[in-house]
Amino acid sequence: MAKRDSGAAVVVAGSINVDLIVGVPSLPAAGETVLGSRFIQQNGGKSANQAVAAARVGAQVTMLGAVGGDDLGRSALAGLAEAGVDSSRCRVVADTHTGLALIVVDDDGENQIAVASGANARLDGAMVETETEGLAPPPGSVVLLGFEVFDEAVVAAARWAAANGLRIIVNPA
Repeated sequence: MAKRDSGAAVVVAGSINVDLIVGVPSLPAAGETVLGSRFIQQNGGKSANQAVAAARVGAQVTMLGAVGGDDLGRSALAGLAEAGVDSSRCRVVADTHTGLALIVVDDDGENQIAVASGANARLDGAMVETETEGLAPPPGSVVLLGFEVFDEAVVAAARWAAANGLRIIVNPA
């Protein structure tokens, strides 16, 4: 799909995860081991997913977030780049892991999810302020904010967006 040049852009501030998904016939009870039939590793995080979705429909997208200094972080950033998302303003936090979601899905589509926030828990207001320096999206641009990171980072991104006259959309999911 060719990208449309609307002149506007989307800036997404929030979480970047890698999802490890195991398909099972039924969800395990406490202390039970259930053998899975399939495994998928995919990039995720609610904010990163929004960034990829916006890029897929033709938006010029910049991601503000954090990954760990591990193979999963490199994979997540590569996935964003492959989707057409500018991840040059994402921070690599060398001394922690990339956000990780362990997901078990049964044959009926029910799931259990455990998340280890990793670098997402290190994204703070100071990082957002540093990464938005010199970032000047054109008028009409939108900033998408999510709550899988600490409030301090969300507030810093919202303040930056407001100071630059950008529309703010918050996804509380």
